[in-house]
Amino acid sequence: MQDTWSARADAAEEAVVSRHLRRLWALPGTTLGVVAWPAVRRERLFFSWHYWWQAHLLDCAVDALERDPTPRRRRRIVKLARSHRLRNLSGWTNNYYDDMAWLGIALERAQRMHFIDNRNAVQALESQLFDAWAPEAGGGIPWRKGSNFYNAPANGPAGIMLARTGKLWRAQATADW
Repeated sequence: MQDTWSARADAAEEAVVSRHLRRLWALPGTTLGVVAWPAVRRERLFFSWHYWWQAHLLDCAVDALERDPTPRRRRRIVKLARSHRLRNLSGWTNNYYDDMAWLGIALERAQRMHFIDNRNAVQALESQLFDAWAPEAGGGIPWRKGSNFYNAPANGPAGIMLARTGKLWRAQATADW
């Protein structure tokens, strides 16, 4: 049965790689996921930025490396992370705490499990999540910067990220919230 699931995972990975992964703006050493298939020119040029979608793509690439470690998969993760940073333009962060938490989870796991150096990114994302805690609102992390809307989709991954980076007391408070 394990062989069946591995074969399915390989087929899914190959479909994503062959249909969706492209260089960012023709820059060498870059890779991002095009969000549609078949992609139109605007999508291939990454005019619209899908931070959250790219964070999940990176997480899937880490899954693939854990399932079957190869140098090619490792290089893909490095390229995806580099490209995410380049395309985001403003550094590692954005205005949505759930997006940043998902990216942080993927980068932290790549670092912890496969020694892919993402320290600066993980630290920047962890800092944003830690500082977003709002005791004046009864705790929790808002959905986005400047918002007073608090939800589980932001606090769940933020709590995981904070726990994995050693901020256990804040992760516990997030879970309790």
